[in-house]
Amino acid sequence: MSTKQCYQLFDLRLVPTAKPALCKLNFWKAVPVVAKISLRQPKEVYEEASQVSYQFDAELDNTKVTMGTLDNLGMLGRDYSFWSFWDTSSLVTNNKYPLLGEQSGLNLYVTKTGTDTVELEHGLDGSSCQSTISIQTDGTWNHVAVVYSASAQTSEFYVNGQLEDSTCSAFSPSDGTVEYGGGGGQGQWAGSLQQARLYTEAIGTEHLLNYTNWCLSYSCSAGYRRNSRRRRVVCATPTCSDAECCEAWPACSDADCTIDSKYTSRRRSYCFRNCTENLCCTWRVLGSFELLDSLAPTVALDSNEWEDAGSNCTDQFDDALPVNRTGTVDRTTVGSYTLTYDCMQNSEDVILATLTRTVEVVESMYINPDLYWIVQREAGVWSDAVSQCYDTADTFNAEIADMHQYFNWSADTRLFLGTSGGSTEVNYTVSYHCSLTDEVINKTLMVRDAIRLYGPDPHVVRAGRLRWNQGQCEICDTSTTDLDESACSYSHDNSTTADKCGLSSTGWKASASDGAGAYVELDLGSDLQVTGVITKGHSIEEAWIKTFTVSYKTNTSSDWVELSTTFPGNEDQSSEVENMLDAVVEARYWRITAQTFENVVAARVAMMVCQSTSSSTDAYCPCGYVVDDNELCRTDVLADCIDSTGLLTDFTT
Repeated sequence: MSTKQCYQLFDLRLVPTAKPALCKLNFWKAVPVVAKISLRQPKEVYEEASQVSYQFDAELDNTKVTMGTLDNLGMLGRDYSFWSFWDTSSLVTNNKYPLLGEQSGLNLYVTKTGTDTVELEHGLDGSSCQSTISIQTDGTWNHVAVVYSASAQTSEFYVNGQLEDSTCSAFSPSDGTVEYGGGGGQGQWAGSLQQARLYTEAIGTEHLLNYTNWCLSYSCSAGYRRNSRRRRVVCATPTCSDAECCEAWPACSDADCTIDSKYTSRRRSYCFRNCTENLCCTWRVLGSFELLDSLAPTVALDSNEWEDAGSNCTDQFDDALPVNRTGTVDRTTVGSYTLTYDCMQNSEDVILATLTRTVEVVESMYINPDLYWIVQREAGVWSDAVSQCYDTADTFNAEIADMHQYFNWSADTRLFLGTSGGSTEVNYTVSYHCSLTDEVINKTLMVRDAIRLYGPDPHVVRAGRLRWNQGQCEICDTSTTDLDESACSYSHDNSTTADKCGLSSTGWKASASDGAGAYVELDLGSDLQVTGVITKGHSIEEAWIKTFTVSYKTNTSSDWVELSTTFPGNEDQSSEVENMLDAVVEARYWRITAQTFENVVAARVAMMVCQSTSSSTDAYCPCGYVVDDNELCRTDVLADCIDSTGLLTDFTT
């Protein structure tokens, strides 16, 4: 108690060290060698320090100790109270024994008058107060208290907390030395004394309950501890109980725990002072965390919502912990959806563990996308062991049914022999039926000869950049710029004719002294989507560009951009060489700059421009192929072939 000051014991006399305070006093100081110290047990005694002027807790056995003078002890001309425990088993009948005495004659005597009676006397010779009382015998301890009133100059006696009847004549002592367990020429106490107290006030019955421990000799049962503030007027060893003298040890219970901890008997049962969550409870930690049912369910497209099978998170006691789920599943849209499950602490936003679940939303009918629907007659068989369907009624994880297919035919008989009336292919209907939903999807399987030759049937001459792709004709729809002379300019010009610009012109040439770096510039009139460049040599002179670079700028730009590629040019005067750009470039102005050349720099040049575009591109057509509805892929005599995957391939005669 850092804010309170306590009394200290000097020469068996209490001297205040500071202002009055409530102090815990433990007295173990030895008395002179004539005294026999016999402490029955350690004791805690709580006293009002401002009123205590003397305290002696040790047991005296047939001896006495000096307390001090009446004046020093605060007994001279003042109210005071004195008490002690006694053991009467050693008293002899009709002998007078001093509990308290001083040389001037102030004494407190006990005279045994019978087996269980004594006479108490307090005062001076000739003037005193007397009381005959009943006591407890058979070696039990009794408590006696005398309370002196300075104003009335009389005393009252309390035995075992009870006020006793007494007869008094007034007396007022003079100063002298007081002894505990002796005094007045009557020798000393015979037997044992313990727990002497002297207070500088008159204490009544109610106050006695607040200042005296009546349970000093009682041993508390298991589960109980000494409670020094327990008081009872009459309590000897045979009659005391835990309820009177003790208090139950604070016991741990569920009430000491919060939602984030749990009480278990294995933790601890009793607390030293107060039970707390840290003392009594075990903090909850993650025990197990799992997702229920399939970790990665698949569900079919449907208007009904997806229903989660949930999760289970428990602590080490198998008690449930809360789980927060984030994320949604849209059953109306095909895709993958990820849900996150966070196992949480009960009271705070603390994540103990995290799990995820991926839900696939698919078409109710799944047809294997790797199947070939145009196949060679020579294969003789076609099968599908992958396609399946899903039950739309299932809201968490759909039941799956197989939709496998199998077809076979004669691989030896050619289907088409080149006659005008022959059959070019045989088509089979592949019917996919879902047993779970009764849905049906029909597909066409084409079986044809690997190589087909069409007889004479003049039709349309081949034009444009063509290819056969997945059973249909596609064209790279480009055009060639054939510019007039006003659209062309030159870095150096040594031409002898006026028709220099365009693939059908005579051609442009530089002088013999103009080498690498000479260029021809083309103005397309506006920003166009350019996909390539076509070059030819000079039509008269044996001269052409062998390699060149390409630069461009847009209608609104003043800066030229040079492509990183050096393109191969011509090897003679008359052949046209096409060079495709890596990607379509939209620009108005274009420069073809010679790097190497034959004899002199000379060329005829045109740009290839996209007429239409698509995402189906390759290195031969950055613009992208588009479907040709005019069957431009046909010629006067057509030969075609397919590979084992059903794709049209190049045919070599």
